[in-house]
Amino acid sequence: MKPLGTGTDLYPKTPTTYPNYASTCTSRDKLLTWWQDTTNLNSFAHISHTFTHEDEDNATYSDVYKELTWNQGWLTSVGFTKAAKFSPAGIIPPAITGLHNGDALRAWKDVGIIHVVGDNTRPVLLNHVSLCSSFLPFLMVS
Repeated sequence: MKPLGTGTDLYPKTPTTYPNYASTCTSRDKLLTWWQDTTNLNSFAHISHTFTHEDEDNATYSDVYKELTWNQGWLTSVGFTKAAKFSPAGIIPPAITGLHNGDALRAWKDVGIIHVVGDNTRPVLLNHVSLCSSFLPFLMVS
């Protein structure tokens, strides 16, 4: 686990907010224009990821906050937030990172993330003490 408040920012100091790239730039992306067709957009469920896919295990609060707010800015500017099945409250972090980084957890919370995808096949994320087994003695009493 990364100690709170540690690390080195990878993002530059400026700009501090999402720069809202011009549609002349984003419209050159053929996959994006495919997604912008309402039929295609609403054929899938959408959830936030991050802007540059920075690993969040050792990321600073500032970097994770920018990763999320910039991604949210991009999603809004290109129309993903208008999808019938879009959740602004969840995230799939890059490579399932950041779950043991208090600065990442705080940044997620500060931008409204309350659901995070994990990978329970990774030993570090496994629950080695089943909640069910801790209740078992109480369930067995008649």
